[in-house]
Amino acid sequence: MLTTTVTTKGQVVIPLEIRTKLGIKTGSKVKVTTKGNDIILHIDDVSSQLNNFRDKVRTKLKKKNQVVTDDQINQAKSQVWQNKA
Repeated sequence: MLTTTVTTKGQVVIPLEIRTKLGIKTGSKVKVTTKGNDIILHIDDVSSQLNNFRDKVRTKLKKKNQVVTDDQINQAKSQVWQNKA
């Protein structure tokens, strides 16, 4: 079990080992709930899947000397979220 500290703003850092294992990136959505005295974080699968997909696409395009910008990725994410609603 890993330990993290709560900041004065109530924030915690999810350890890198766990973020890497679960594909959590900056901007990933996480749902928070409690069960007894435990805090439970649920990874929003769509957000994590999009982040993993983004990384795979960037890797493949980099090999072909092509680039995908963050704006293009964010625009695609927005379109997915609008279709999901």
